[in-house]
Amino acid sequence: MIELNRTLLFQIINFLVLMGFLYLFLFKPISRFLAQRSESLKRAGEDAERSRTEAEAKLSEYRELLSQAGKEIESMKDAAKREVLDHRRLIIKEAKEESRRLIEEAKEEIEGEVRYARQQLWREVVDLSSTLAEKVIKRSLKEEDQRRLISESLDQLKEKE
Repeated sequence: MIELNRTLLFQIINFLVLMGFLYLFLFKPISRFLAQRSESLKRAGEDAERSRTEAEAKLSEYRELLSQAGKEIESMKDAAKREVLDHRRLIIKEAKEESRRLIEEAKEEIEGEVRYARQQLWREVVDLSSTLAEKVIKRSLKEEDQRRLISESLDQLKEKE
């Protein structure tokens, strides 16, 4: 059997004391440190996951805002194009109306000038007719006959007009 001698007993006690010291001064602090480190890493992982989730949410939000901004820009471009086309149509319409108005004014002015020219011509014809008739009548007709002929001539000219 195994003999217990003092040396062996002393070594076992030393070993147990050493194990107790190691447990108290080394194992517990290392265990605490490892537990704290594990907890710290776990929190860091959770923080990183939370940050990643928040970043993805922000990215999604920014993409949506960018998409909306693009749609708004397209809408604004379309509205500007429509406005330009409407303005162009309005300008063309106004120009056509102005040209029609100018043409009508020119026609009216021409007609007025034609009427005036006819009146002037009529007066000249009447004056010339009167003068001619007067000369002819003076030579061959009496005064009564002259007046009657002038009156008839004027009536005939008025009817032609």
